[in-house]
Amino acid sequence: MLRVANVFSDSPYALSNRSNLVPTCFIKSGFELNKISLLTNGAQKKNFIFDADVGKISIITLPTEEMTFRIINVASMYTPTIIEIAKMVQQEFLLLDRRIEIEIEKDVFIDSKSLNFVSNLYEMPTWQRQQELMRESIKKLIELQIGQKI
Repeated sequence: MLRVANVFSDSPYALSNRSNLVPTCFIKSGFELNKISLLTNGAQKKNFIFDADVGKISIITLPTEEMTFRIINVASMYTPTIIEIAKMVQQEFLLLDRRIEIEIEKDVFIDSKSLNFVSNLYEMPTWQRQQELMRESIKKLIELQIGQKI
C-alpha cells in the first residue's frame, strides 16, 4: 500500500481536474482574482512530491509473490511552507508583467516548524530536485493557461 504525500503536477489535467490543490489553486486564483488568498498565516509546511516520481516509485515497489503486505510512505524531503509556494507563483506572474498579491489570514496561526516526514523508501528524490520541479511545474501550468511560453 502506497501512502502518498502532496502530489504536484505540470500536466493539463492538473489545471482542470485538480485545481483545488496547491500550487494549482494559487495559479487559478492568480488568473481569476489577481491574488492568492491564504486561509492561514502560510507558515505550515507540506511535503510535496512530483507526480512522475510517484510513478517511478510505484514501479520500483511493485509487489512480488513473496512479498507480504507493507505500507510505503511516498514522499520527498521537500517541505516548503505554503507562503513559499505562493511566492513562487507570484514570481512567475511577474514574468508576465502581472502583479498578484498574497493575502494572509493573520488571525489563523499554524506553526509546523517541527514537521518531520519519514519515508521508508531508500531512493527518495532530493528536496532540491523537488523544489526545482515545483518551480518548473508552476511555470508550465501558467504557460498552459495562457497558451504561450514565458
